[in-house]
Amino acid sequence: MVHDLGAIGNRLSLERDWVPVLVGPITADLTYGLTQVNSVMVRIDLVCKLVAPSLLPLIISVLGSRTAWILILAVLTVVFWIIEVWCARIITRENSELNVLKVPSNDSATAEDLVIEDRYNHLQPGLQSLPQKMYFILYQDPSVRLRHYFSIPMWPASMASALLQLTVLAYSATLITYLLEIGFTLSSITIARASGAIMALSSTVITPAVVGYKRKRARLKGLRGEQREEKQDDELEGKVVRTVGLWGISFQFLCMVSPSYPIPVFMLIEYLQVPIVLVLWNLSPKSSDQPSNALAPRAATTYDTSKTASLHPLIPITLFAFLSLSRLGHYMIHLMVQELGQVEIPASQRSTFAGTEQSFKSLFGLCHWAATVVLSRPEQFRFLALGSFLVAGLGVGVFAWWSRRPIRKEGTGYESIAMVDVPREDEDEEC
Repeated sequence: MVHDLGAIGNRLSLERDWVPVLVGPITADLTYGLTQVNSVMVRIDLVCKLVAPSLLPLIISVLGSRTAWILILAVLTVVFWIIEVWCARIITRENSELNVLKVPSNDSATAEDLVIEDRYNHLQPGLQSLPQKMYFILYQDPSVRLRHYFSIPMWPASMASALLQLTVLAYSATLITYLLEIGFTLSSITIARASGAIMALSSTVITPAVVGYKRKRARLKGLRGEQREEKQDDELEGKVVRTVGLWGISFQFLCMVSPSYPIPVFMLIEYLQVPIVLVLWNLSPKSSDQPSNALAPRAATTYDTSKTASLHPLIPITLFAFLSLSRLGHYMIHLMVQELGQVEIPASQRSTFAGTEQSFKSLFGLCHWAATVVLSRPEQFRFLALGSFLVAGLGVGVFAWWSRRPIRKEGTGYESIAMVDVPREDEDEEC
């Protein structure tokens, strides 16, 4: 638990605070910006998640003693942590902007947060002030952060991305357990997961290419022989990121309801439609086919797997193909929402917004597992698949509605330069 909390805090700090500062100002001629940096970071993370499980069996096989390989893993963990801290110290020394305190923005949510923090700091130490401290920590401070989250214009995009944590239509433990239960082989699922990892990695290459292409076309289309203002460049950047994000979440949704795919059945000239949800719905065992005593323990072979074994080969291939393709859209929307959070939120509010966003993701992830506890039997998985389909559709609707809204309201600015409100050291020396 402590490791997970530290890892989440470190990731949010790097993504929302460090990266925008290190990338610097967003200009029209920038060729390697936030999209490219975010994609490389996600690519490295995915590669590490793929390589680490593969190395573990190798280490165990080489070292016969269990104590030896556990010790090796502990030493490697400490060494990698030291390297990470060392790299972070080098970066902070070479980039003085990271050491400058953020200037609070002039919005009502931030002002209220500062007032609460001041009142909390003035509480007298001791047990007498404990109830008041608990009130601030457990109620007032979280409620202010929620109001702060919903006061940021891009909260619908963040919520649409967080809703995807509810779906079981991904290569999660829930879906894998279900597929094994109804008769799919472990080798076929392993190959399918590998294809999903390939699609996720390809998304970190395709997304920057699509964003670059859209930006180039938008600039060429917007040029009419006149010099454009910075405001127009900002709006163009925002429209491109919104459009690609909508494409990503829509593509993930469409993969759940894949288009018509011709499948010959028993050498007859017949064709079927095989959406992912429909396939999983039909594969779910019927409750009437199962033993009546649901409380009695059952063997792993209780369910009839002949239906899965008799499937035409193109049906599971199509199922896994579209499940893998959905990872392309998943990481595309993830990268675009991350970039929106780096650009369209003032520097002083990015961490607070990202923390609340992560809370919603964790909450929806918890709801995912709670639903699998309630609907735990294989014949009930069809309802989880249907619910995932509806949630994904809701996410598409929310993001589409938000993306059509104006990029900014009158009197506010699109923060195209990271930490624009923080003075640099060379400016202080000149003063």
